[in-house]
Amino acid sequence: MKHFDVIVVGAGPVGGYIAGALARKGYSVALLEEHREIGKPVQCAGLVSPRVFEVLGYESGIVNKVRGAVIHSPTGRTLGFESQKPKAYVIDRTEFDSRIVHDAVDSGIEMKLSSKVLEAGYHEKGIIVKSKEAGQRVETSANLIIGADGCGSVVAKNFGFSQPKEVLAGFGAQFVGEYTPDKGFVDIFVGNNVAPGFFAWNIPTEDGARIGLCVTTNKHGPRHYFDSLQKNKALRERMKHLELERYIAGVIPIGQMKTICTDRVMLAGDAAAQVKPLSGGGIYLGLLAGKYCAEVAAGALENNELLEKNLREYENLIKNDVGKELKRAYALRKIYRGLKDKHLEEGFDILGDEKIRGFIAKSGDIDYPASLTKAVLQKAPKLMKFAGPVLKSLI
Repeated sequence: MKHFDVIVVGAGPVGGYIAGALARKGYSVALLEEHREIGKPVQCAGLVSPRVFEVLGYESGIVNKVRGAVIHSPTGRTLGFESQKPKAYVIDRTEFDSRIVHDAVDSGIEMKLSSKVLEAGYHEKGIIVKSKEAGQRVETSANLIIGADGCGSVVAKNFGFSQPKEVLAGFGAQFVGEYTPDKGFVDIFVGNNVAPGFFAWNIPTEDGARIGLCVTTNKHGPRHYFDSLQKNKALRERMKHLELERYIAGVIPIGQMKTICTDRVMLAGDAAAQVKPLSGGGIYLGLLAGKYCAEVAAGALENNELLEKNLREYENLIKNDVGKELKRAYALRKIYRGLKDKHLEEGFDILGDEKIRGFIAKSGDIDYPASLTKAVLQKAPKLMKFAGPVLKSLI
């Protein structure tokens, strides 16, 4: 049975990033991925902030730059927000993920594709992982295991971690062809008959668009709402020269978990529900947490201090960095989930003020949207009627 310092499960961007970071510090690392190819199947809309590339130290997979958004109300009214510079980048997830993992391989990790983890647990050597590779059962041991294997993580289940507060179901598609509207704008569609509990999107790419949505638990699944979305008049106009290339489906965990580490075990990325509560985006937050994960893991391995009390520094670093933002954002999410369409329309009336829209367009931050709450409420005090007591206490 082969032994490593660390086994990382899941070769998405977060798992690949952590594996590479630890390998560069001199530790032996195995990266296990159940799929045959990195970055496939695609389960993400692929919209990220410039900070993602700041964490990585390089740019990769960019296919479009976004400087604004058009938000569509339940009745079809629109609010436009435009910045003078790009606020977000649209990426090719396969290319993006592959670059991160290839860098990790170049740094010395052992990459194992088509390696499906069946079971993980404690062993006299620390951790033992039982997996299936090319039809064969394989056992591997390590001093530390890091679960970066997404929502429904096998690592999280095997070591008894709690579940995220919510799990959103998503469905969408990649369309290709001539996209005639301004590619610098994404569309956001809200409404309880559009995407209950969340929103729908239209994200232009270099040769088409990605259109999709997420919904909370509902009697109808996300495909039902996706099919209905195709009838939206504004969206049909944008899609008139586009053809379906492939469907995209997945789930998104929302809400911080009680703990993301225990003895010899750490979770990161979607496996740790490291996802922005308002947008469902997980790449920036996952990479940021991944940086802290690798930092704490390396120190614990060096000192052979792999108990939960030592690994808890990982949680503390995240809390000190983005804890307040995530708490505010989840409070906002709970308020949003309780809004009826008439409330959303009323919000459009309030936010229609040109000065307010200009302020949001200039100061808005897709990674830290909740940080703007206090300033927006001061400029648009009528919105306070929607702010619950928990949110008011946070601002």
